[in-house]
Amino acid sequence: VHHAGGIDGFSSTVTLVPEERLGIVVLTNANTGLAGVAAQHALDRLLGLEAQDWSGQSLAQIEQMKATAKAGESSMEEARVPEAPASRELGAFAGRYEHPGYGVIEVELVEGGLVARVNAMEAPLEHWHYDVFRFGDSEDRVLRHQMVRFDTALDGSVEGVRWKVEPSTEGVLFARRDVYAPEAGALEACAGVYRIMGVQKVTVSVRGEKLEARIAGQPVHVLVPTGADAFEIEGMSGYRVEFEREGRG
Repeated sequence: VHHAGGIDGFSSTVTLVPEERLGIVVLTNANTGLAGVAAQHALDRLLGLEAQDWSGQSLAQIEQMKATAKAGESSMEEARVPEAPASRELGAFAGRYEHPGYGVIEVELVEGGLVARVNAMEAPLEHWHYDVFRFGDSEDRVLRHQMVRFDTALDGSVEGVRWKVEPSTEGVLFARRDVYAPEAGALEACAGVYRIMGVQKVTVSVRGEKLEARIAGQPVHVLVPTGADAFEIEGMSGYRVEFEREGRG
């Protein structure tokens, strides 16, 4: 019985041979095939099997993977539209993007270029074409040359970034969740009773650092602050609410 796994900067493998009451666990602090190779060598020795060149086989697989990746890069280069600009200024892409499973991508504008921090990893974001960017060279090879695409909402604002984290996915969406702290009393000023088109009643109240909107016959909508008097509806991509102040504020 064998299972391997890993995450950014770490890889491991667990191998069990129940009939021999034997178990091997290999933990490494690198994204390489070392864990699997070490487990195979250990099994050969513990079970008295003929030694095999597991290291050589692993290196051959790595070279094949490199060749496949290089061919993929050539294909992408051919499909690139080098003169296609981004849809907005680079600063508009800066922000915090989150996924419940894969964590956080923070994008900053640094000296005229974009830099991305993915959990504990960091790499420049190089413009590829349109709203597609590529992770540039960095000390962490996990991100190197992977592609991301920024998505826009109906109002034209950047609402997320898609990253093909795993080959089997079409692109995992990291939703934009910029941290915005409303001024003191700003949420309370938005609380009250409103009418949609003068008819449908909406009751807005404060809940912690957010607002709740209640409409008869609907679930409670949580309003997350994104700017001065501006909110997005939690769980409803592309839907936003903005409060208009009267002359007295």
